[in-house]
Amino acid sequence: MLAHRGPPGHPERPERVSELVATLESTGLADRCVKLPPRSATDAELLACHSPSHLERVAAMSAELQREAEARGTESAYSDENYDSVYHSSGTERAARLAAGCVLQAVSAVLAGDTLRALAAVRPPGHHAVCERAMGFCIFNNAAVAARAALATPGVSRVAVVDWDIHHGNGVQDLLYDEPRALFLSLHRYGRGFYPGTGSYSEAGRGAGLGRNVNIPWREGDLTDADYQAAFLLLVEPVLTEFAPDLVIVCAGFDASVDDPIGDCDLTPAGYAWMTERLLRFAGGRVVLALEGGYNTRVTADCAAACVRVLLEGRAAEAPQRQRLSPSVEPDLKRVYAFQRRFWRLWGPGGPGGAQAPDGKAEAEAESAAAAAAAAAEAAAEATAITAAREGVPYVKPVHHHPQPPELEEWEWEAAWQAVSSQLEADLPKTEGPSPAPLAPAPAAAADSTAAALDRLWEAAVARAAAVDAASAASATTAAARAAAAEFAAAAAVAAVAAPAAAAATQAAAAAEPGVAVDLTPVPGSDRVAIRIRIRDAGAGAEGAEGGAGDAAAAEVAALAERLAAAASLAGGAAAEEKAKG
Repeated sequence: MLAHRGPPGHPERPERVSELVATLESTGLADRCVKLPPRSATDAELLACHSPSHLERVAAMSAELQREAEARGTESAYSDENYDSVYHSSGTERAARLAAGCVLQAVSAVLAGDTLRALAAVRPPGHHAVCERAMGFCIFNNAAVAARAALATPGVSRVAVVDWDIHHGNGVQDLLYDEPRALFLSLHRYGRGFYPGTGSYSEAGRGAGLGRNVNIPWREGDLTDADYQAAFLLLVEPVLTEFAPDLVIVCAGFDASVDDPIGDCDLTPAGYAWMTERLLRFAGGRVVLALEGGYNTRVTADCAAACVRVLLEGRAAEAPQRQRLSPSVEPDLKRVYAFQRRFWRLWGPGGPGGAQAPDGKAEAEAESAAAAAAAAAEAAAEATAITAAREGVPYVKPVHHHPQPPELEEWEWEAAWQAVSSQLEADLPKTEGPSPAPLAPAPAAAADSTAAALDRLWEAAVARAAAVDAASAASATTAAARAAAAEFAAAAAVAAVAAPAAAAATQAAAAAEPGVAVDLTPVPGSDRVAIRIRIRDAGAGAEGAEGGAGDAAAAEVAALAERLAAAASLAGGAAAEEKAKG
């Protein structure tokens, strides 16, 4: 893989892998790993994703450059002509086949039970490569080829590919776009000309694969560990929980890390380790990390080493430093949440699985008629672009369809966001200087109890609901009760760290409340319990004379809040009390 060499100073260089391996050896992590023998991908394996003409073109270019190198008497020769951000050298074909083959080898070992999880330290990367051509430093699509091979393995029904490289994995998306057995989930920068220009939240799959593509695009840089943690808790983990993959392949690019010359973000090794640990909770821990980007060789090596330690030990050595979320993150995630909740059970009142069931596929297909037409036009444009690329004409990326997300009720979003953000803010350090807008209604300075925190949430919920629907006093009151119930559920979930005791106390407190039901949902991968407070027949109350039933429902929720506060305080003690203050 080191024989793939390009122009001097190119960011995708052999040292990306050699320094990573050296770091694993110097830290002693390499001695704890089972080394799998490298192998090259076969034509049959590559043809599961790539066209024969692409394989022929890569082989021909390498052979031509090898002859050129021999004529010059040099070790290698390279060319970057007629490719989209790709160079080609005499050693490219062999290196690219080895890269794809090593990811295949890792997947095969994990599925065979020879090892539970693996890292494939490979280059060139692969997640940009499409069927007919190389793109973005990538020759063959290592992750997509491995996913196809996994799906052909007996006993494997579903494969998830999680891509945390700072660039959108357009190639993986394209190659799996209509595959219902494969889930592609990508977190990446998008817009402002950021390469490759694809990855809108509205690109959700096609045909039988509709809903199996989840893009989480960031509009700004300077992202932190906390931003990615929020995305994982709000979207990645609920989707993976429902999809229930038999294998997770990670496009492990580390170019969102601090000091990377391309990504312009601030993730740390601890942040990548945290994400790795969270992913081990799925597919029975069968996880394969395949190296993608990462162009500061030292930082890339440190991040990969942190992930390998998690693969070996099953947990992160240290938690990421607590940070406030970037200001652009909440609207970015809200846009994705609103769109994807038609396909997946996301965070509703009561935690993951409490929102709409993913039976909105018919609705989504109806709403996406224009998108389907646009996709057909896009495919035609892609075919034209491929032909143009063969003739040396610059590739022009197709225009993507961007429909508006369906309407999202504010109370539903507030419940989801409060539940997620409260987990992140519980341990925030006290920092000096200005900070971004708070994740939840700002607490009063004199607050010193869970009950006071719940009271403030109630007041904020009433104010928001009244602003949203001021046309009818009755409907506004009912909306306030719904919003308040969602807010109380989020706050109680923070207090209920001692899950068994809190569950028993909460059920006892709610038993005597007429018109109010309480549901308890374990939060996947944690010791928390999400508490859903439902108001029975609240809608009927809104239609009653003078809205009296709506007022009664609101009062019932307010009274229940006090009981929940007391129950949570007894169950969780002082620690739970402190968490609820956040």
